[in-house]
Amino acid sequence: MEDSSDDEPAVQRGKRPAKTTFSFDSSGWMYVYHLGVAQYLQKHVLPTLPADRVAFSGSSGGALVAAALCGQIDIEELTRFVIACQPECQFNPWRMLPCADEAIATFLPNAAPVVQRSFNHRLRVLVTRIDLHFWRRWLLRPQAVSKWCDRDELSQTLRASCHIPVLGGVLPYRVTKSDGTPLGAFYDGLFWPSILYTWRAFDTSDSVLKISGFGWPMAHIRLPLPVPPHWLVLPPSQRTLWRLYAAGYDDAARYFARPSRYAEHIAAQGASPSAPPRFPTPAELPPAPRHVDLALLAIILLGWAHLLLLTIASPLMPLYFAMRNSLRPLSPIECARLARSPPEDAPPATPASACLAATRYALQLLVRSLVVVTTLALWPLALLFFLLRLLWPFEDASPLPAGLISPVYSPVTSPLMRRASAESTASHDAHGVSLPAPVAEGRGPTRRWAARTSRESVGE
Repeated sequence: MEDSSDDEPAVQRGKRPAKTTFSFDSSGWMYVYHLGVAQYLQKHVLPTLPADRVAFSGSSGGALVAAALCGQIDIEELTRFVIACQPECQFNPWRMLPCADEAIATFLPNAAPVVQRSFNHRLRVLVTRIDLHFWRRWLLRPQAVSKWCDRDELSQTLRASCHIPVLGGVLPYRVTKSDGTPLGAFYDGLFWPSILYTWRAFDTSDSVLKISGFGWPMAHIRLPLPVPPHWLVLPPSQRTLWRLYAAGYDDAARYFARPSRYAEHIAAQGASPSAPPRFPTPAELPPAPRHVDLALLAIILLGWAHLLLLTIASPLMPLYFAMRNSLRPLSPIECARLARSPPEDAPPATPASACLAATRYALQLLVRSLVVVTTLALWPLALLFFLLRLLWPFEDASPLPAGLISPVYSPVTSPLMRRASAESTASHDAHGVSLPAPVAEGRGPTRRWAARTSRESVGE
């Protein structure tokens, strides 16, 4: 796990052909949709592409899916395991990360050479580094990891990318080497926009195909409707999860079957050695379904209504969740877990130990109740954040600009500011003011801001 820009030798970076990067956004439980897309890619797209011309990136749950594709893990088997964990997480979001730990331990390859050959320089995992020396630099800063020494380091990085604050603990997740050397403390990859940190691709010559399980409109493959935010930590029913998985598969099929879309654009460039690899043409792929699953869209709308109901009754929700979780039967995966490691016989409890255990349980229930009530009361802020992302003028579903330098660990500055200060070919706007070419291509507030700044500098 390194954070240096020399992840690939400079000679290789200068001469290597362009890659296509499949980038999976933060998703929570909506990574089931990602898994549907990954299943289609694994069956119909990746076998037609050279392995050295394909890369993967992801954040949070998207990092798990990207790692599964990168390591050639059976996506269908992984999906069955993930959905089988739904009953124990439906009313207890604190079980989500232990289930992710179990999935990583079960499916990630063990051999260190396999990790170095299959994952290094092919997978980028977004995390949020916590720097305790915040008086020297940023307290929170994004970091993309793309090199690991062994399986343990990779599994810790994937777990750190899923480490949701509060649900995973108040303190950040610490990553260490096999010899105990600390590598840093991290939180979840969060929703860092690409305009602030270019984490998706290894190089500016690479093309990026974005997949969003939440429904971001800037993604190439996404759900037609945004899912309710509480689905990210409180999964819907297993039937709905299978519908989301099927929707991801169908949306990927429809995307690659449209000649006018990005896939055909890449296919047209495939003849050039320096261009990204050619995707299969629609004629080479199986027929895609024509219609969207209307039943799933209705379920998503009902999910928003359910979220509104939870918000109105938020003071009662902790008790409701606790009762539903205690009354549910054990799932098959929980029974198998108990069969593998039966609980040890505990010594007889004394009155003091019983009182201490009851106190701990009451404090834990109180803290979790406060978290649930606060989250339900503040979820409109998440909706506001989503609307701001919709109105954000700088990011769209297109490959990275050619003038943008994107090392493995980009500095925490806006690419717009870097491009504005870089020496590049000048182009003139309507007022005759000389602007750097990438900035002059901006949209809306970007162009107006650049023109105003340049006029002020010329006036000085």
